[in-house]
Amino acid sequence: MIIQEPVRKSLILAFIYLIFGITWIVLSDFITLNKWFDDPENITQVQTKKGIFFVFISAILVGVLGYFLNFRRLKMIELKEQFVQQLQSELAQKQLLLNSTSDAIVSCDSNGIVKFYNQKFSEWFQPANEFNIEHWPSAYNMYALFEERPLDSAEVCLAIAMEAGHVENYKYRLLNNREERVIEANGSAIIGPDNKPSGALVVLRDISGRLLKEDKNNSIILDAIDKEREGIATEIHDSITQQITSVYYNLISVKARNLVDQNVEGIIDDVTLLLNNTIKDCRNLSRSLIPVSIPEFGLEEALKGLADQYSFKSDLKIDIDYKLETKLSSDAELQLYRIIQQACMNSLTHSECDSIEIELKSDGTTAIISITDNGKGFDIKQTEKAGIGLLTMRNRARSLNGTFDVSSSEGNGTRIEIQIPLK
Repeated sequence: MIIQEPVRKSLILAFIYLIFGITWIVLSDFITLNKWFDDPENITQVQTKKGIFFVFISAILVGVLGYFLNFRRLKMIELKEQFVQQLQSELAQKQLLLNSTSDAIVSCDSNGIVKFYNQKFSEWFQPANEFNIEHWPSAYNMYALFEERPLDSAEVCLAIAMEAGHVENYKYRLLNNREERVIEANGSAIIGPDNKPSGALVVLRDISGRLLKEDKNNSIILDAIDKEREGIATEIHDSITQQITSVYYNLISVKARNLVDQNVEGIIDDVTLLLNNTIKDCRNLSRSLIPVSIPEFGLEEALKGLADQYSFKSDLKIDIDYKLETKLSSDAELQLYRIIQQACMNSLTHSECDSIEIELKSDGTTAIISITDNGKGFDIKQTEKAGIGLLTMRNRARSLNGTFDVSSSEGNGTRIEIQIPLK
């Protein structure tokens, strides 16, 4: 058994004191018996003085020993208190920093039991003292970003961090007290001394405000593009087309007056045919560039104009099946137009598709809009790859109290379905 240092020193002092006492008694008795053995009265006096002296020396030694031990004990207590105060101060500063951040911070152990979270996390999730990752989706209303379903336990960011070693730009939805947040998670596994994950630490950021700002910026950009197209279309229609038309009719007039011979008439016929086709192309281009006014002509005509735009500038074929009999509000039609416009842009840019089917129908109480392409698709669970376009489309659908659902897989195209209640 290993004796601790303070106990060892105390035992050494006690042993020295014991040896001193025994030595003093033996020597004093030896001196007394040899010097005053023939005088009993002197022996008694000497032994009395010896006892008093011994008690005096013992008291001094015990006092010194007690003072020494007590001084060491008080010093250790003082150092311990200073250390505890310093530690508490550092912990308080760290806790203040953790609680002052606008991000939520959470960590768990290797069993998935949450052991630490800051104040922001508590505000968002209102957790119990300890809870397991498996309980998160149902207990804390954690939903997939583009699907109307709760997350699986394996899709929780802490679980992903422990399984993959890290999690980056992972997005999901949090519904709490009728408030929806779009959360972006970043974190990593905590590696223990045995080089195995002993837990995970994740930082959660609410990006809802950023998405709204980017959505507004996108709307401004789309409006600017529409105005630019309208200006170009007006220039083509009022200037270029009119000038070509003027040349066309002048040539027709020259031919009608028989001012040229037959050989030149053939050339005129070829030129007028070419000019006629050019005039038609200019008018088609002008119509495709001018955005149809939704308040004036309605959503159906606007979507036809959108299809004309894409078919004119690419090989993309857009089929529109419009079966909505209920008139939607101008705001709802504008939001749906923006959603479909963004979906077509995404399909043309990312999916490598050549066909898009757009269907609008209702079941009496709900308007159902679907956009389906035949492109390469993507893994919907890899939400870190989700672009701002999908997020802004979902926000537009939510602004109409609707749902936004994306179904896709690699090699099987993408389908977007929006459902909006009819008022």
